[in-house]
Amino acid sequence: MSVLSRMQLAWGAGVGMTVAAVVAALLTPPQQPAAAEPAAQLPVGLQYVPTDAAAFGYVEFTQLWKSPLGDTFRKLKLPALDKELKDLTDLTGLKLEDLATATVYTPELKQPQDSSRLVVIITTTKAYDRKTLVALLENTPGAKTGKYENKDNVIRVTPNGGGEAIFADLSDDKRLVFGLGLKDDPKADPNRAAGPHTSLFKQAAGATLVGGLNFANLPDEIRRDDDNFPPQMRAFLPIAKSETMSLVGRLTAKELRLSVAVRSANKRMAGEVEKSLDILRGLAKVGLDGAEKELKQAEDDGDDVKALRPLLKVAGDVLKSGKLTVDDRTTTATLTVPVDLPYGSFVEFVASGSMTSNVHDQNNLKQLGLFIHNYESSFGTLCPSYLVDKKGKPTLSWRVMALPFVEQEGLYKKFKLDEPWDSAHNMKVFKDNPMPAVFLNSGDKAEDKTTRYRVFTGNAAGWDPTGRLKLIDITDGTSNTVAIVTAATAVPWTKPDELEFDPEKEVGKLLHFKGGRCDIGLFDGSVRSITKKVSEKTLKAAVTRAGGEVLGEDW
Repeated sequence: MSVLSRMQLAWGAGVGMTVAAVVAALLTPPQQPAAAEPAAQLPVGLQYVPTDAAAFGYVEFTQLWKSPLGDTFRKLKLPALDKELKDLTDLTGLKLEDLATATVYTPELKQPQDSSRLVVIITTTKAYDRKTLVALLENTPGAKTGKYENKDNVIRVTPNGGGEAIFADLSDDKRLVFGLGLKDDPKADPNRAAGPHTSLFKQAAGATLVGGLNFANLPDEIRRDDDNFPPQMRAFLPIAKSETMSLVGRLTAKELRLSVAVRSANKRMAGEVEKSLDILRGLAKVGLDGAEKELKQAEDDGDDVKALRPLLKVAGDVLKSGKLTVDDRTTTATLTVPVDLPYGSFVEFVASGSMTSNVHDQNNLKQLGLFIHNYESSFGTLCPSYLVDKKGKPTLSWRVMALPFVEQEGLYKKFKLDEPWDSAHNMKVFKDNPMPAVFLNSGDKAEDKTTRYRVFTGNAAGWDPTGRLKLIDITDGTSNTVAIVTAATAVPWTKPDELEFDPEKEVGKLLHFKGGRCDIGLFDGSVRSITKKVSEKTLKAAVTRAGGEVLGEDW
């Protein structure tokens, strides 16, 4: 991963965490703010942040590692994350628990190009591998084609012909400072001139999380006039017209106390902000009620969503007990989040794709459904389930024939259609090229080049190898007939290995149920997510194209 990618990752993680916490606290107004702690020296990372920065976020990792949240994180079973952590160790010589603090900020966000201008400051508890980082910066494209300077481990890379300049201060072996596209070098200055964030910095001592937004340095569109503000967002215009929004999070042994404050221009506007947040509270209540119904329905359908239940209960409890406060021109919401809940199971549930994979997989099936229709429009018949040679022996899967219709015509032209999928030539094409993303089911590995998107063929199923069928031959109705399924067994994507339909054998065991559901594409181009409650009789009726059956109510 490039330096730029790593900086963007750190920015996204820090700001994402800050924004998520801000939104959570604003949506959920709970108890009174905790008493301010005694003033202390400003953390090093925050000494770099301009007092008028458009946005910034700060995380105290040392506190997190010592809390139940740290224990939860260390026990997570996430292969993808393990790989990222190994990359971190290879790059810096550090493990995640060696991180002390992380700070990210962007000076201003007035113009679109400003979004790429950011600074990342990381402090560590042990020395990092400076040599590897320097070598990485020396080999960036900008360093090779542009100007590279290294003075006492303060590095500047200025690309030729455009591109963002890179700044890296590696002079302290326990502090890394990266900057991208900056007008001025970032510098630590605890005594800099006062600004919108100065009062927030005074609260930062001992805090676990700190974040801030300075609306004056955000796009002017955010503060547009009422008449031009999107109608669906007009109720929240008072927030957009505020001066600043801040977040402070303090970790105790059992809970994380978050306090979000919105500072308005005057007391009247603060009252308007309170009304906006009250509307958000109502929307949150409606959202939780809807989520409860969806969760119950998912459980009734046999989906494994138990990881969501405790978190949904906590959100409900916080909503019931919370309230907002207004002090002069500042509106404050606080939120107390338990840290000893089974967050690990929730994170693993999300990472497994149970919450998000359906969207990805269903989009794939929709693209393939569109291919089915476009192929018939181009050739007058439906695509055969696989190609055959002159002797009638299968050569390549229908998935190869789909390539020109999914923006992969270049790859399509590399195959020899009259040769087997594993011939010397076609196997070389298979090995030398990545599998198109449209064939990758979430949760599977792209490098395996296997797919679960397969079709039923034979015995009046919707596909056959003759290439003579048309959509009008699907007399059961294209919206009632299975076109492509997510199969239990993945196969090499070019291999002509499909699912032979046998009315006497079980169909359900051939399908891949993830989180209790299996995504299926129909011949009309739509996608349906079925559960294991669908009977064999209904499944078989849906597989046949002209059986005249009526699908059961379980469909």
